[in-house]
Amino acid sequence: MVVSVILLVGSPISAAGHDVYIDDFPLSISNYVTGGWQGPFGDGTGGTIAPTGDEMGVLLDGTTNALSYAIRRSQEMTDVNLTVDFAMMNRDMSVADQFSLLLAWKNSSYPGQSSCPPCLGPTPQSGIVVNFNIGRESVRVSEVTNSVTTEVAVASSALTVGGAHEARVDYSRGTVSVYLDTVRELVVTNLTKPAGVVGFMAYRVDVAVDSLRFDVPQSASDGSGNPSASPVSPWIIAVIAGAAGGAAVALAMGIVRRTKSRGNGE
Repeated sequence: MVVSVILLVGSPISAAGHDVYIDDFPLSISNYVTGGWQGPFGDGTGGTIAPTGDEMGVLLDGTTNALSYAIRRSQEMTDVNLTVDFAMMNRDMSVADQFSLLLAWKNSSYPGQSSCPPCLGPTPQSGIVVNFNIGRESVRVSEVTNSVTTEVAVASSALTVGGAHEARVDYSRGTVSVYLDTVRELVVTNLTKPAGVVGFMAYRVDVAVDSLRFDVPQSASDGSGNPSASPVSPWIIAVIAGAAGGAAVALAMGIVRRTKSRGNGE
């Protein structure tokens, strides 16, 4: 397979009325604030984010009893279509096992601790959380207002451990549509939030993330009349032909090599 890749510096790709951005990992992790913590019953490795062993992505280490996150430093958006290619590789086998996508994340705090307690994660002033709660076989949507998180919708989810997955969240005019592997799992309305950044978070699971794509409508605005998409950083890579399919295959084939051998944590 021939793969063509163009490195963009300071400008997005425009396609069908959208500006398209792709963060390819591990190279693009420098665009993100990263962190996490490990609980008192961990195995000594949890709460971190680092390149996968085959350099095809980044591994959010959420086991055992740990949290790991990556939140973009810039690119505030209102309406956005967010797509993440990932594989869930290990879990604690608790009801709390989950992988979350973050949208419109505004004025976030970033606790500096690396252990738990105090067990504090990043908290925005406002935002939206799309949570694939594999421990309860569900997908959940919550909104954050004045730093308080409230769950607003829940549905069953087909997410499983192992194999490559694609999660997509379309956020437009206050409506959030959640897709897993092209199947729509949940729709939620009336979630209008101010512009913010995007990110992802793992709790009690190990997740390998290959890439993150966000499509921003060219007509989207931050409410002040300015475009909601700002210039991209030098580390955004646009995949022109074949790379997306190749990356998904490589991610799935690399799961056995990257999965840590460990017991189930509580």
